[in-house]
Amino acid sequence: MFLFRSQFQQGSISLAGAILIILPLAVLCGWWADIVVFKSVLDGFPEMKPAGAGGFFLVGLALVLSGYGHHTKRFRWLPAVSGCIIAIGGIAVLAAYTFQISSPIDTALIPNLDPASTHSRVSPVSAINFIFLGAAIILARSRGFGHLCGVLATFVITTAYASLLGHLYSANTFYGLSGINGMPLHTAFLFMVAAVALLSENREFPLVELLASDSLGGASARRLVPVVIVLPTLIGWLRLTGEERGLYDTGFGGAAAILVQMCLLLMVGLIFSARVHRSDMNRRQAEAELADKEMRYRELFDYSQGLICVHDLEGRLSTVNRATLHLLGYSQDEMIGRNLREFVAAPVRPEFDAYLREVTHEGLANGLLELESKDGKRVVLRYYNVLAAEEGKEPYVLGHAQNVTELLEAQKKLNELSLTDELTGLYNRRGFVTMAEHQLKLERHSGTARGLSLMFADMDGLKAINDTYGHEAGSYAIKTLGRLISSVVRNADLVARWGGDEFVILSVGAHGENAQLVVDRILERIDEHNAESPEPYLIGCSIGLAAIEDDRPLDELIAQADKAMYAEKRRRKIAAGDISDPPQSFVRPWTEHSPRY
Repeated sequence: MFLFRSQFQQGSISLAGAILIILPLAVLCGWWADIVVFKSVLDGFPEMKPAGAGGFFLVGLALVLSGYGHHTKRFRWLPAVSGCIIAIGGIAVLAAYTFQISSPIDTALIPNLDPASTHSRVSPVSAINFIFLGAAIILARSRGFGHLCGVLATFVITTAYASLLGHLYSANTFYGLSGINGMPLHTAFLFMVAAVALLSENREFPLVELLASDSLGGASARRLVPVVIVLPTLIGWLRLTGEERGLYDTGFGGAAAILVQMCLLLMVGLIFSARVHRSDMNRRQAEAELADKEMRYRELFDYSQGLICVHDLEGRLSTVNRATLHLLGYSQDEMIGRNLREFVAAPVRPEFDAYLREVTHEGLANGLLELESKDGKRVVLRYYNVLAAEEGKEPYVLGHAQNVTELLEAQKKLNELSLTDELTGLYNRRGFVTMAEHQLKLERHSGTARGLSLMFADMDGLKAINDTYGHEAGSYAIKTLGRLISSVVRNADLVARWGGDEFVILSVGAHGENAQLVVDRILERIDEHNAESPEPYLIGCSIGLAAIEDDRPLDELIAQADKAMYAEKRRRKIAAGDISDPPQSFVRPWTEHSPRY
């Protein structure tokens, strides 16, 4: 819409410039060829002087160049030069009238004119108008002088229209010093064309701003101004014409003119009053609907379970909803005006700064943000924020988020459950395979190889414990063995309950003899526990060892360690001389002090 108006405005200025160039050239041709109609339009009316035609030519040239100046900088200084020449010419004409001297401007275009005769000069009012037009052209491109330019153009329109009224009503005083040296009809017309063109280019002037507005006032002004100008003029001319032709006397003409003018103005006033009334009713209805929508929006905003806020590009909060206040434990006064960064957990504040950069440059951002409530609780939000921009306002960020703290904690617990054995708290089979595969990839990378050993442990005598003391005691024994193994290995080692009474250990940095030392320490720790434990049974296990020296897959390595474990179990049975199944050597004699399960 704005582009269309701009193009229409430039087109109007170019059209006015063309009129102001072509018509003065026709007048000059009339002087050179002595064509009366070109000089005065109607016989007996004042003639447009050659100097006046030349002045209008410069005005038209300035307007045309002004239109081209919108597209290129090469012509921007030429309108101002034309304006200076026009204003200087007007001043020279006034000086010639004041000091009764001849001016070269009078005869510059038509040499055969008498320079001593004032009949060859433009009228003083026209000279003043040229001065004002020249000044308006100069000021049109200057910032801060829009009002003065509009005042000068308005004065030119007023004097030109007064001249037209003078011709219409035969009032010589309105258009010049005499019938010969007055302002001609086409001179007044061209002054109005030039002044209107300058006003249309000047949007700083209040009158132009009103007429160009899309508001009801602008629409009314565009309709009323022509009516107010044309209607009294036409009625007055009809009254004067009727009196001159004897159709009615002065009293009747005056009364009839007032009556007609009153009726027409009343009709126009009622029509526009009705339009204003309808517009006002529509406005009130729209305001009521807007208020209703705003109330629903406010309710949605306040009572939404989602967290909604508005902040500027620096993070300063301007609006928060009740859900946000309730979640963080702050009051509205404690949050509004403060920077959202102040509520972000300290470790993730650099992430918040990155979020601000992203939403500013990309227009939207989404992700997780950790806040701290007033009582220090950790709150994690999943946000989806967008950058909003309104005309005439600073851009702002509209934020919407959901509290996902409990969801993330549940996911974490679920993930832990999927990787952790519930009884011992160690990795389960899935967790061990996941972590061990990752460790094997690191080990097989030449830059991170540290040596790995895989151990497979099987608990001895679990069946005897279950048969004698029950499965609850057996579960406790399995848990105890897992704790004993974990107490010996390092934090970097992986320990998992493989299933039932089987455990698997991936020792990092232990290879060859070092791996056997780890096995020995585990067995020693079990012996120490048995010596101190009040339990009615002994803890024991057999451990098989597999060195990781090639690129075999994990399942083959576990099978190798499992085979080594069974070999170790048979060796220990043979060495102990206990071939019973289950081996009774792991069950202590019952005492009254033995714990019950």
